[in-house]
Amino acid sequence: FVGKSGNLIVPGFGPNVVLGEIVTTLALPPTTPSPMDTCGECKLCVDACPTGAIMGDGFINTRKCLSYFTTEARENPPDSAALAFGGRLFGCEECVAACPHKRPMEPLGENPLPMERYYQLPQLPARSTFRGTALSRLGYTKIMVNLCYSLTARSDSPALALLHELAEHSSAAISAAARHALRLKSR
Repeated sequence: FVGKSGNLIVPGFGPNVVLGEIVTTLALPPTTPSPMDTCGECKLCVDACPTGAIMGDGFINTRKCLSYFTTEARENPPDSAALAFGGRLFGCEECVAACPHKRPMEPLGENPLPMERYYQLPQLPARSTFRGTALSRLGYTKIMVNLCYSLTARSDSPALALLHELAEHSSAAISAAARHALRLKSR
């Protein structure tokens, strides 16, 4: 069933699923659909959304969604979304984490990029640093734009220094994001 968050919720797995397709010429018997469940009165995902993007009726306002802004958007986020990035470089998934239907998942390993390494990102070779991770599909520019917004939540001197450095970056997208983040920090 589709939950209030707009996520597909699969019995036994919750919203921790990735859809795929298999194209075949085999004659396969049809399966009986699972009985439809619902979220009932639960609205944990709605309450957990840091930007209020979840409408609660199965729809998401992508103009507010952090997953959209960190993965798909080509434009810079509005101030309210930019300020909600926290330490995120990719995605959000607060709605998935809040869902009582989710199945506990074992971590696949250590965080490949702990917060203290964020400051080294401009010097790291992007392809090898993110190879084999979901971040690899974003590309260097998008990762650096996301870094600018994730630094808005930091109050330490290295974060501010890095934003000033990135404000002078040769990429227009990166420098614009850094300048936007600096304006947000100066509020």
